[in-house]
Amino acid sequence: VREGAVEAGPGRPRRPPRADPGGGPLIEYGILLGAGVVADAWLAAYGVLRLRRTLAKLAFVALLLGFVVMTSAFAGIELGGLGPEWGPVALWAFVLSHPLSAIFLLLAIHGEDLLRRYPYVFLLLVPAPVLAALAPPSGYDLANVYGTPPLNWYLVLCLALPLGEAVAAWLRSVARRSELFLLVAGAVVLVLTGPVYGFELQAVGLDA
Repeated sequence: VREGAVEAGPGRPRRPPRADPGGGPLIEYGILLGAGVVADAWLAAYGVLRLRRTLAKLAFVALLLGFVVMTSAFAGIELGGLGPEWGPVALWAFVLSHPLSAIFLLLAIHGEDLLRRYPYVFLLLVPAPVLAALAPPSGYDLANVYGTPPLNWYLVLCLALPLGEAVAAWLRSVARRSELFLLVAGAVVLVLTGPVYGFELQAVGLDA
């Protein structure tokens, strides 16, 4: 035993190891998530002030506010600031980001007359509360959300629908091809990576 140190005896618990003063990767991860929250909040404020199309503004701001809620809840849980009861908040904000992303992309493709041409598009939001009501007693697990039917069927549909619409519009319209190419690329990114940050990595077990 080092001179001056107190050795743990039968009645004395060992002193816990000192925490890493730098915080390591966890602090860096928290900073990254916090930066994402700030960026999303700034974009939402920008959308409120600058976007003129009403439906596009509503979809854009709702999507970004969902990102803020989801990322804040997830970061709070991961960093120990929030309890596990916030898990469903992060989960369902993540789930709702899928139909909101789809609606926003469809509005970008078809414009403000989306409701006139496809009035049923907002039915994309309906399955979310139904799936929440029919959730198993233990709830859904954010880490396995893409592997849990029927929830994963709903998420895949929400990602595939705007991709198909963007590709179809790109093939039909010559005048808007450069604009629609960006929407196709965005829809492909959604399908390949999921709509927000690194949650999809956790879903497929690559977060370790």
